[in-house]
Amino acid sequence: MPTSPAWTPYPVEEPEKLEERRRAAGLFPMAEYLDMFKDICRMTEPP
Repeated sequence: MPTSPAWTPYPVEEPEKLEERRRAAGLFPMAEYLDMFKDICRMTEPP
């Protein structure tokens, strides 16, 4: 569990296929998902 006050997503398996998996599940692209949380969670820069 992260100890930083800023939220960052956990690493994913096969990041090169992440958008394909998200699309197949009917989810937003990861960039849009991260953008939704950057102000809410004081997110750090994406990895």
